[in-house]
Amino acid sequence: MLRYTIGRCRLVSKQWNHLTYDSWFINQLSQRTKTSHGVFIQTSIRTKQVSTFVQTVYNNISDSNQLSLSFLPEPVKIEAAHQGILLCVTTRKRVPQYYICKPTTKEWEQIRNPKTRYRTVKIALTVLRSNPLRYKIVRFSEPKSQVYKYKQNLRCETYDSMARAWKQLDNVALPSDAFLCCKPAVSACGAVQWLLSNHRSVGVFAFDVDKESWEIFAPPCSAVENRNKNQVVEYQGRLAWICEGEDLMELWAMQDYVQEQSME
Repeated sequence: MLRYTIGRCRLVSKQWNHLTYDSWFINQLSQRTKTSHGVFIQTSIRTKQVSTFVQTVYNNISDSNQLSLSFLPEPVKIEAAHQGILLCVTTRKRVPQYYICKPTTKEWEQIRNPKTRYRTVKIALTVLRSNPLRYKIVRFSEPKSQVYKYKQNLRCETYDSMARAWKQLDNVALPSDAFLCCKPAVSACGAVQWLLSNHRSVGVFAFDVDKESWEIFAPPCSAVENRNKNQVVEYQGRLAWICEGEDLMELWAMQDYVQEQSME
């Protein structure tokens, strides 16, 4: 048995449950869960960010179409979201300002800035507790030297709402040909996850917000034939993997996030 190690990460396999749905999977899931009231659609018009709320078909909140970000003191861009809480950043200032807000109640607060001289590569928000609210932010940015010893080097910072401060961690060293895909992070099982891809294969990059450590693990074996149609999602509180085909969608849900097995 072999266990692969890249920097501080461990490449492991995990137990997945396989569920298969036809093309009407999205509608069926919306009817069954009824947990999402709508989404903010964000567009850029002449460098100006515009966020429009669109309610779902099964929304029971009558005034949900009135939701907006106009209650914030200045125009912002939504950078991350989790459980109805948004992380927003101003777009019209040389030094951006960071805001946490809840559009349904129009509550907001400005938080301290990270090291903004380093360009943000990825940022994620995860809500640890709703009442009282506690959350963490994970931010990866470009260091002065992006490549170190054949690995892609990323600065790593975390923000804890309880400490009300940013903390810099050890840099993350990904393989030089790998990158975190452009879609937003998925928060599930106490971690934030991105699809990790290179020119040969795909995997999952996971950052544990409690342990402040990270790992890379493999997707379900049969789900990587067309890596352009794979994505990670949250499904009923668990991490899940979606693989799309021409007329079929496969959904793999993580059976046990903690349990690990070495790769054969």
